[in-house]
Amino acid sequence: MSIIRVIKSEWPAVVSLLLIFSAVLLCFVGWIWNVVKLFAIAADPLTGMFILRCVGVIFAPLGIILGYL
Repeated sequence: MSIIRVIKSEWPAVVSLLLIFSAVLLCFVGWIWNVVKLFAIAADPLTGMFILRCVGVIFAPLGIILGYL
């Protein structure tokens, strides 16, 4: 009976931890995609998107957003 009570009291913490972990994982994946796309367009002529992707490698929030575009 006490195990069920502990599980019921701990589920909000577990859900919160999973949501935070998922958000961090999605941010990391977006930043990596930005770096991959940067190398893919490196041989193309210099464009605004290339410059933004270069800035996004250093400024991670921009890189995360550009990784998903």
